[in-house]
This record gives sequence, structure tokens and C-alpha cells, in this order.
Amino acid sequence: MDTLEALHGPGLERGKTLPSLFQDSGVYVFLISFTCLYYLSNAPLLLGHYDLGWHLAAGDLIRVKGKIPFQDPWSFTLGNRQWYNLSWLWDVIASVVFQYTKFDGLVLFVIACGAVIVGYLASICLRSGASALAAGISVFSACLLYPAFATAPNMYLAASPNTATMLCCVIFYGECFKRTRCLWLPAIMVLWANLHGGFLIGFLVIGIFCGSALLRRDWANFRIYGFAGAGCLVAILINPLGWHIRDGLTATLGHFVQDYITEWSSFFQNMTFPGSIPGIMYILIFVALELRDRGSCAIPLEARLLSWLFLFLGVYQFRYMSFFFVFSAIPLALHIDRLLPERLDIRQIQRSLSAAGIIGAFALPLAFMQTEAALGLPQMRQSRMLFTFRPIFRMRAFSTTGTWAAF
Repeated sequence: MDTLEALHGPGLERGKTLPSLFQDSGVYVFLISFTCLYYLSNAPLLLGHYDLGWHLAAGDLIRVKGKIPFQDPWSFTLGNRQWYNLSWLWDVIASVVFQYTKFDGLVLFVIACGAVIVGYLASICLRSGASALAAGISVFSACLLYPAFATAPNMYLAASPNTATMLCCVIFYGECFKRTRCLWLPAIMVLWANLHGGFLIGFLVIGIFCGSALLRRDWANFRIYGFAGAGCLVAILINPLGWHIRDGLTATLGHFVQDYITEWSSFFQNMTFPGSIPGIMYILIFVALELRDRGSCAIPLEARLLSWLFLFLGVYQFRYMSFFFVFSAIPLALHIDRLLPERLDIRQIQRSLSAAGIIGAFALPLAFMQTEAALGLPQMRQSRMLFTFRPIFRMRAFSTTGTWAAF
């Protein structure tokens, strides 16, 4: 599949002019421009994750020593047990970015990750057969909601390893739909396993695809997903901890410390009003449309199963709700397509999206200049003091296993 087909579907004509191709990309320009504006407007929240100082200090330490220290020097309860830093690679990347670009660079780095997530999710929806308008509505809604800014600091778009997990998850999800490229999944898993302990979600994703192929008795794809899953299992061993990565995971999952971390609590315990109302409305609309068109064969079974799975998981533990918004983008886009009038001027819609996207793109530098001013507010100066003395502050942090903060 060539690049044009990957972006716009197999029916794209090859002889199109540049303006015509730009109009076809209007949904991407619109989505990326306006979601990035939204993320920029929340720049102080992007730096509001409570563990940011610890991750930066850990990245500094790893860069100085050239390896992950055996023990966490800031944990007064760890004793002689090994330190399982499952996000060591993200810590190093964040440390380098912060050293050379400070807070502005961290904000831009996070927003760039968000832009990739938006663009990739839009391409998945368009490849599934959704129209540009339906995909735009669905992806825009999902990308405004999955960061969970209303429930800070439990966010999945912030200067934290959570962003790496969301980015890898969306790419992993998209590549699973491209069956001929499933052999790339182990390579993605190598990066994911070194960026964040959330890589276990990847096995849920590929397991759903493998199980769906088995239900359809599609033995060719079952073998493809099976081999890819086996490759991913081997790939997670390519990390500084080796097979001890399992010990790091088991030391975190099911540990009593989860009872004191709000992102592991239920959705109802994390709800805020009025901030949670848009997310609740999205969930109700999704459930209503799914029940209304439950017999529709146009929606990929894998997308439906992942959406419902992570909806239930998200109600149980809030940290999974962000993944529900991402996985549900495809079913919601296809549901919206069925509700739209049949006679729509697609070209006019594309031109309108392109024009709006260009306006949003020109507004981005202005928004960034306003963001720089916002980062100079007193509360951010206090954060600068925190990051300056981050090892000292972290010594007072609550850590029993030495792993939960990096998970």
C-alpha cells in the first residue's frame, strides 16, 4: 500500500493536483491544528504530573551513571531490594529535552506526541471507511477527552510516561489493522517496554485481534497475529532489566499501594463536575449508538470489543478510561456516518476543514507565545523550585516498592 492509499484509502486517484491533495488532507490539518491549540491552552497542566520531578531526576542519574542504578537512591523504604524503573527510557528522553529546552521544550514535546496520536487515529478511522466529516467529529471528540485534563494529575497527555503509552498504544492499534505489517509490532513493543510499564495493554490489543480471527476461522490472520504476539513476548525481554521486568510488573500490579493512587481508583471516585460531564455524555452516546446498531457488520469487531472492554475497565479503574476514548473512535465514526445525510458535498466539507485548519495552524505560534507567559506565573515558578530541588523533594515521597512511580 503506497503513502496516498494509506492516508486516504485505496480509491484515491494518482493524478490529483497539489491543491486537490491538500483539500483531501483537510481533516488532518483541521484536527491537528485545533487539538494542538487545545493542548497549548492547557500547557500548565501538561507540566502538572506529580512525578515529573522524580522522572527528570531519574533521567539525570541514568545519564550520569550510564546505566539504571540497582537501588533507588531517593526511596527510604526500599532497603536492599532492586529498583525496577520501567520508564527509564522516557526518563532519559525527558531529561535531555529539559536540559536543552527547559519547560517550553517539554510542553512542545508532549504536544508533538499528541499531534501524532491525532493524525494516526484519524488515519485509522478513514481507512475503516468513515467519511472525513464523521472521522473528524469522532477523533476530535476522543482527542479532547482522552487527556483527562479535568481530573489532573491523572492525565494521559502530560510530561509523564503515560503519554508514551498512549502514543505506542495508538500506533500498535493501527498497525494491527494493517495485517501485512503486523511483523512491525515486536519492534514497537521493544520501545514500549522501555518507555512505560503500560506495554501490557499491547498484549490485550493483539489478543483481541487474534481471538477475533479465531472466531471468524480466519486461520491465515490467526497465524499472523499469533506469531506477532509471540514476537512481542520476546521483545519485552530487550531491556536493561531482562526477564526481571516481570518482577517489576508483579511488584506493582495488585500491590496495596494502588489503593492510595487515584488513577487506580474507580471512574466514580475520579469524577469532577462540571469537568467530567463531556466524558459522561460521550460514553452515553457511544452506548446508545452501539445498542441501536448492534447488528451492524460495517464496524470492525476488534474495535467494538476493545471499546467495550476498556469501557468496563475504565469504570473499574480510571486509568483505562482514556484508552476507551481512543478505541471507540472507529465505532463512533462509523455510527455517525450512518446518521449523516446521504447527499453531502464532500469536496466542500474538505475545503472548509482545510480553511479552518490553516487558520488554526497560524494561530498556534500566537498561542505558544501566550503559553510562555503562562509558564511564568507564580505557581510555575514554584514548580521550577521543585524541579531544581527534585531529588530532595522526592526523598519525602511515598514509595514502598520502588516501582509504582515509574509504572
